[in-house]
Amino acid sequence: MKLLVDELLCRQNEFIGRQVTVTGVIFVNLENKSFIKTTRESELSINVNYSFAERLLDVVPCYVGGEYLYSDECEIEGRLEFYNNELYLNELNFIKIFRDDEVFICPSKRPIDNG
Repeated sequence: MKLLVDELLCRQNEFIGRQVTVTGVIFVNLENKSFIKTTRESELSINVNYSFAERLLDVVPCYVGGEYLYSDECEIEGRLEFYNNELYLNELNFIKIFRDDEVFICPSKRPIDNG
C-alpha cells in the first residue's frame, strides 16, 4: 500500500515499526537534513534517514546553487520509527526519484540504516 505523507501522519500509530511505502516530495539539504512532504507547500513532514544521500548522489544528478540538493517527487520504502519526538523513515529499501520524464531508482543491497 502506498501512502501520501499526510495519510501516513494521520494513521502513524498503525505503521510505527512497520515497513511502509510513502509518496511525496523529498527534500535534501547540505546540512545533513532530509525529509518528505506530500507537496512542496505542505507544512507537515517526515524525516528521512540522511545516510542514503551519498548513494543518491551516485544515481541522481543533484541541483546546484539552491537551498536543496534534491526537491523532487519521490517514492520511498522504509521502516517508520518514532524517536526524539519525531517521525523518521529508516532502514530504507529504495528511493525512486521522478524528475521530468525520468525515473531514478536508488536501491539498497541492504537496508540503509543509522548504523
